[in-house]
Amino acid sequence: MEAQAVDLRLFDTHPTNGDTRKPTLWLHADIGALEEQNIWSFQKARAVIYGRSQDDPEITLEAGSGRFQEAKMAYLKDGVKVHVGKMDLELADFEWINDDRLGRTDHPITVRSDDLQLTASSMRLYPDKRQIEMTNASGMMRIERGR
Repeated sequence: MEAQAVDLRLFDTHPTNGDTRKPTLWLHADIGALEEQNIWSFQKARAVIYGRSQDDPEITLEAGSGRFQEAKMAYLKDGVKVHVGKMDLELADFEWINDDRLGRTDHPITVRSDDLQLTASSMRLYPDKRQIEMTNASGMMRIERGR
């Protein structure tokens, strides 16, 4: 089954105590196809990773294609761009593991902002901790002196 303008969501699996269940990730694809039970493939996607708190900034993603498994994960590839605050990340692929609330790639990554330009061989993104871990990172970072 193929469809246009597909919206897919992953939800927090923790108990809500009666509160409305909020998505951890929302993905909109121009084209989606249900490949097997609970597994979608998609093309031309935009996605948002939401923090646990309303005050947490959203992380936005763009990708050429990928896969989505209901209640489990989203895998984006083909020119992945991630926007975290003022940082722009370029990746070959990005996988969101819903139960762990973890984003990751084991392929090269480039990070740019007004004050830094880094490359790394892999990355782990922990939105709830507001933390990005990179391996084999190198590059330049501007550090301004305090007044």
